[in-house]
Amino acid sequence: MDKRLVNILEHQLQESDASLFESHEQVERNYRYYALQPLGNEQTGYSHYVSPDVHDYVESKKALFKETFLSNRQTVKFMATGATPPGEAEAKTAYAQRVLDANKKSRLFPEFWHDAFLAKMGVTLIEWVEDTDIVEMQVERATEQQVMQQASQQGTVLGLDAEQTTIEQVPVMGPQGPQAQVLMTGTVSVEIDASRIEITLCEPERYFRDPLAAHLDDAMWATYQDEVPRGTLKRRGYDEDLVDRLDSNYRWQRGDVDYARKQHDQSYTTGQGQARHDDQETVTFFKTWTWINLADADLELDGDYPDEIRLYEIHWANGEILEWADGTPAIREVGEMPFFEWSELPISHAATGMCGADVVAHSQKTNSTLKRAIIDNANIVNNTRWEAREQDLLNPRDLLDNTIGGVIFSDTGNAVRALDAPMVSPVTFQTLAMIQQDTEARSGMSSLAKGMNTDALRYQNAADMVERLTNSAKTRPMQSARDWALNWLIPVCQHICKLGMRYDKTQDQIESGGRMIPVIPAQWRADCLDMDIAVALTPDEGADHAQKLMVMHQTLSMDPQLSQLYGLKERHALMDDVFDAMGVGDTQRYLMRPDSPEFAQAQQQMQQQQQMQMQQQQQMFAQQQANFREQLDQKWAEINNKIMDTMQDNEREDEKSDWTMYKEGEELEIERDQKRAANIG
Repeated sequence: MDKRLVNILEHQLQESDASLFESHEQVERNYRYYALQPLGNEQTGYSHYVSPDVHDYVESKKALFKETFLSNRQTVKFMATGATPPGEAEAKTAYAQRVLDANKKSRLFPEFWHDAFLAKMGVTLIEWVEDTDIVEMQVERATEQQVMQQASQQGTVLGLDAEQTTIEQVPVMGPQGPQAQVLMTGTVSVEIDASRIEITLCEPERYFRDPLAAHLDDAMWATYQDEVPRGTLKRRGYDEDLVDRLDSNYRWQRGDVDYARKQHDQSYTTGQGQARHDDQETVTFFKTWTWINLADADLELDGDYPDEIRLYEIHWANGEILEWADGTPAIREVGEMPFFEWSELPISHAATGMCGADVVAHSQKTNSTLKRAIIDNANIVNNTRWEAREQDLLNPRDLLDNTIGGVIFSDTGNAVRALDAPMVSPVTFQTLAMIQQDTEARSGMSSLAKGMNTDALRYQNAADMVERLTNSAKTRPMQSARDWALNWLIPVCQHICKLGMRYDKTQDQIESGGRMIPVIPAQWRADCLDMDIAVALTPDEGADHAQKLMVMHQTLSMDPQLSQLYGLKERHALMDDVFDAMGVGDTQRYLMRPDSPEFAQAQQQMQQQQQMQMQQQQQMFAQQQANFREQLDQKWAEINNKIMDTMQDNEREDEKSDWTMYKEGEELEIERDQKRAANIG
């Protein structure tokens, strides 16, 4: 019943494969050139030297991208807008980074760049994979609640198997009287939800999409062909009887490309589908995302599908649609195609662009030919040809072997004469320099940018001049790195968060910047997925950007009016950007965040200390005031005493004066009356 649908899917692959025929030949050439394999124009007896132009270009650009995107700095991060809840942007950034780390981004990114620089396009498939894991725990006299609590620490618990434990019932006193409590001892098998976001790096020659669409968003279909062991398909939940009937499909296999990729060590193998045993045998498996109307009567499909064109994900192999273990077909409606592709040199209105190896391959062939001529000329000069009269030689083998320091015996003195060997034309070296300049102009990777130009250090050039020249030489490669961040890394991080909001039901905390961030994808807002790319990508640009931020900090701090707007949170945000630009992701070791509980506690303690200091100062001031008043009272008391003493002295003097006057008056009266001298004692 599903044969007609499979025919449609196969015709899609045929159309894509036919459009990529010439492209695959170029990719095969690039892989051979990268592995320094023979060019095909070698001659017996002459040099077979191969110039490593393609290899040098690919590895130099990979090193630049590694320095940019695999350092401690955050090259892309979600932006917080007015509508974004507090902390959500940081949580999304931390979640995307954790998913990339779980998918081994230190290996995923370089292999993706390797494909993009050699095979014209890097492609990844990002899906939510439903999976479970079995964890065994040892428990001893634990209740069911304690076992569940211990198991929940491993993740979301889906099931619990306690068949390997011994059950013990212990009487305990409950709220309604004596009850029996069950205790378990032994091994408990816990089924944990291990669902995750899986990133698959697709082999470019196994990726097929609509050749008429310049961008994936406009494509009508996209398919990834994979070679999967039967046992893996069974573990994924497909019908086992159907999987056992599958085999390898060689109609769309590009063995020539895979052979060229592995030609450096001849590790290409055939017959992997038949040489292995049972479930280890690999079969050809297809995942197709296509816009189609499955309710079309011509398809004759069983099931209830809407009568309109929609996007479906279809799994098929060996000419039939795969089925799950419950018998339902492996077809489901989806919202988007989960492929993310990037071309180093995209061409407008074309499905396939170019890569750096395409533009450097011609230089490698020409350089190899010229350098072979130089090597061959050196061999001719060091191993000159001879002109000899055969009848005059005693042993012609001495001449043919041309042994260093050998002696040629002849009957006459002029029987052997060395032929003149032409010297290498000086134009050859000028041509090599011209080709090198032409290669740098084509690829954008100059010897100065790769740190391999010693002429930059001659003539006592200033160090800052060399640095400026080197940074200027990296302009085109860094534009490519920025393009990769904008057109691949940002969409990938946004898709990761979309999958998390759609399927991830966990509630977790992720350490970021030295602090724990709560991550609950189900509560995130889907309209807050804007991301920003770092202003400075390379470490050199980061250091320069950090210096500019410090100048800004000094300017804002010194301005009396702007400093009022430059608060603590703004200062911390600027310093956080400075640390990030310098490659220090964990600023918590050096700076506390203004919104952290530690800072709030420290502020509270500081306020308490300030209040205590104010209270102490107030007490000291009150005590000083009391002491001052006491001293003042004492002074006033002394003054009053002195005044009182003075007043008493004055009163006594007055009384004494009055008494003297009175006595004198009385004496005068007595003397008048008695007419004699009188003295009143």
